[in-house]
Amino acid sequence: RWSEDVLMHADAAEDFIQDWSRCRVPAEGDFAGVEICPIGPEGAPKLLVWGDSHMRAMKEGLDLLARVLLDPGDVVLMELPSYTGAIAAFRGAGASLVGVRQETDGIDLDHLDETVARLRAAGQPIKCLYLVPNFQNPTGLLISLPKRLALLAWASRENVLILEDDPYRDVYFTDVTREEETRPIAADDQSGRVIDLSSVSK
Repeated sequence: RWSEDVLMHADAAEDFIQDWSRCRVPAEGDFAGVEICPIGPEGAPKLLVWGDSHMRAMKEGLDLLARVLLDPGDVVLMELPSYTGAIAAFRGAGASLVGVRQETDGIDLDHLDETVARLRAAGQPIKCLYLVPNFQNPTGLLISLPKRLALLAWASRENVLILEDDPYRDVYFTDVTREEETRPIAADDQSGRVIDLSSVSK
């Protein structure tokens, strides 16, 4: 069944699927794979990653991104605390993980800027920022809409990718959260800096 999808711009999708076939480590049991489909916000192509179970495909999706995007020693910025499955995938690719504090409306942008400045002063290459914007795992925080737009501007300014892990977008209580408040960061991405992962099995 379809369990994980990866959204990216068309000029990157073909390269990603070729890199996937080169670097993938087969899972036990049924074969997991990918396919490019013309879906997603405004018709952007999606790479759909599937497997014989939800958890296997979820882990494969993160593992594929880590293996394709990261070189040993690359820095991945992450919300503090962050999802343990992503931590394992990025560490498996040899990345250096650096935490950024959160506020009540999501990641602390001031601390993000401070962290980037400190790492760059030390000569450490920053590859991406990993986020769970909707009901963050494990804190349950929701990144505010103004902060989502600010993160897009930050990514363009700092030349950093955003990995948006968004399996909980459609899982909310309507008496406390509106649909527009869960708008994907990728939906407003005009520069191809956001890679969006989401799940249909929730």
